[in-house]
Amino acid sequence: MSAELEKLPFVPPVEGCQIERIHHFGPFITRVDLRLPDGTPWVWTSRRHRYLEVMRSLPAEAAVEEKTIRWWIKTGVLARIGWCIAALFMIGSTCFAAAIAAGLAPKLFGGFAQNPLVKNLVFFVGSIFFTLAAVVLRPTA
Repeated sequence: MSAELEKLPFVPPVEGCQIERIHHFGPFITRVDLRLPDGTPWVWTSRRHRYLEVMRSLPAEAAVEEKTIRWWIKTGVLARIGWCIAALFMIGSTCFAAAIAAGLAPKLFGGFAQNPLVKNLVFFVGSIFFTLAAVVLRPTA
């Protein structure tokens, strides 16, 4: 086995593969273009490896086709869920911070700080956002 093949983060699909190109992003290997002994091109990508949780090398032709890529990779649904969770936690924490600040510095908040019902309502709204973020974050298994 060549020294280049030993550096790869995966085991090549068959013995005798030739490395055509290794793509890097900083110190990380993001894509490896291989050629099988029979001349068939193969592509390994770190993103597909991470998302599918198993090593799946696809022929180079299939790597380009959209139908072979799962829908949640194409739409970036994992990233969108992460942003949604972050936004819900930020809204909830802002509500908590505003209600606490009104209690600690009532002169800065005027009538809002004087009304305990409104402060409690802001705490309640913040708790709803926190709970929604926790529900989205919870694994479903």
